[in-house]
Amino acid sequence: MDDLTISRQINWMLGGLTERVSTIQGYPRRKNRNMQRILLLSAILFVGSFVKAQEFIQVSVGEGYTSQTYYSLATQAGVTISNDTWDLAFTTFGLQDAGISINEASGSIFGMPTPELELYATTASSLAEITAFDSSFVRIYNDESSWLSGAFNNDRSLMNPFDYGWGAYNPMTRTVEGAKVYVIKLRDGSYKKFMISSLLLTTYNLSYANLDGTDSQTVSFDKNAFTDGLAYFSFAENNTLDIGVGAFDFVFTRYITPVYDPTLGPDTLEYPVTGILLGPGIEAVKLTGVDTDEIYLENLPNTFSTNLDVIGYDWKSFDFEGAYVVADSTAYVIKATDGQFYKLVFIDFEGSSTGVATFELSRVGTFSSTSDRLKGVFNELSVYPNPVPAQGRLSVQLDLQESLDRIQLKLYNELGQEIWHQWESAQKGENLYQITLPAHATPMNILSIQHDKGVLSQAIWLNK
Repeated sequence: MDDLTISRQINWMLGGLTERVSTIQGYPRRKNRNMQRILLLSAILFVGSFVKAQEFIQVSVGEGYTSQTYYSLATQAGVTISNDTWDLAFTTFGLQDAGISINEASGSIFGMPTPELELYATTASSLAEITAFDSSFVRIYNDESSWLSGAFNNDRSLMNPFDYGWGAYNPMTRTVEGAKVYVIKLRDGSYKKFMISSLLLTTYNLSYANLDGTDSQTVSFDKNAFTDGLAYFSFAENNTLDIGVGAFDFVFTRYITPVYDPTLGPDTLEYPVTGILLGPGIEAVKLTGVDTDEIYLENLPNTFSTNLDVIGYDWKSFDFEGAYVVADSTAYVIKATDGQFYKLVFIDFEGSSTGVATFELSRVGTFSSTSDRLKGVFNELSVYPNPVPAQGRLSVQLDLQESLDRIQLKLYNELGQEIWHQWESAQKGENLYQITLPAHATPMNILSIQHDKGVLSQAIWLNK
């Protein structure tokens, strides 16, 4: 008996319980949810060791939302740390990245946020220009599109591949030179003026002080010392630190994002929410209006995204009766670090009383770095040179086991925006394509080869 047959038997045994739903704010809500979970787990135990694919997982942001949990799907284990463990996160992917984010996580007491980090942009270009807090300073936030587009990168010009927001790349010195001063309000209410002085090859150089110039500090660290994609910095420690999370597929945390407020008309409000953000380089897709028991590798859509908030916070809603309701007929599929596709279906969220979210986790299938979901069609993919010179030509070599009538080549920038596409035919055997990178390509781009059978992706770096 296979897992699919057993799963259908379990669903049949549960029968009418899963049909008892009521609708609150447009979402079907299961009644007697705890009893249903008990019966479901009993059914799984009844069929014994045959059921291996499904697990029920709980992750938590703690009572009062005071913590954040970094989760690995491969190990099905999470590491939970306090919100105030780190302040800034720096990307450490390679030579060309310089994304910097602020830790927006904060707790909540009686619905009001506890002290949080606040980041402000100024017009100053040197620390000496700032001596006190000024009302002209503008608070800025992370962009949940990418770790490469943190709060310090948001005002960059996408038309200028040398612009990183906080600084600009100088090809003569091979250095990203800091050009902006920021003011950071720490959780204890004190202020620091802060500047990323430079990124010289792989070494970040930071400078900061109190607003009056006292307690001046400089810190340097090498990206090569961090192998999991991010380096975490703490002002309290005056240094980077190992927060013990390693490589992760997603983090369950509090973050600030634009939320629609009907009292503001068409405007949005920057508001703290509780949700899931993807780890560096992780892809996911949201599936709505689906039978969550009938999701298979062969029917996955070709719309996987690296946007951090693919899962986000809106898988739940508050019913104003003291409970949260999770969206029905909704699943998320994550392309994880261990080469597997995992399906997440949320079951419950307990709110600030415990901060616990429960979801059903099951494996959908396997991909590989060279064949992705088109395994069996592609023999080999090669791209060269990589990194490629700015506005230079990129050669893409595909070796196929069979002919494909039409494939589409697409190029996405690091924000997930399509910047180029082209249709090609593909014959059995070796195929060679030439791509001239557009002027508005970013330091890191994704080449996507798309066919109705799936998607193959490869990171493309610019060598400025």
